[in-house]
Amino acid sequence: MVACGGSTEGGTTKMTMGTGGTQGTYFAYGNVLSQYIKDKTNISVTAVSSDGSKANIQSVDVGDYQLGTVQSDVMDYAWNG
Repeated sequence: MVACGGSTEGGTTKMTMGTGGTQGTYFAYGNVLSQYIKDKTNISVTAVSSDGSKANIQSVDVGDYQLGTVQSDVMDYAWNG
C-alpha cells in the first residue's frame, strides 16, 4: 500500500484509497480495510474502484488518492523508474 497526504474536516482526516476493479480482491479488501481504519482511528477512508496498481500509483502521485493498493512488482518499477 502507498500513502500520501489527506485533508482534515472537523477534526477527522479524510482519505481516498484506490483499490482495483469492483469484481476483484483488492476492491473487497480495500472496503474492509477502510472500515477498519475508520473504526480504529480518526481517519475517514473512502475506498474507490480503480484500474489497479499502476493507476493507483499515478493517482497518488497527482494527489487524487492518498492511499492505493499496489502489487509489489509495480511498486518496484515505480520506485526504480
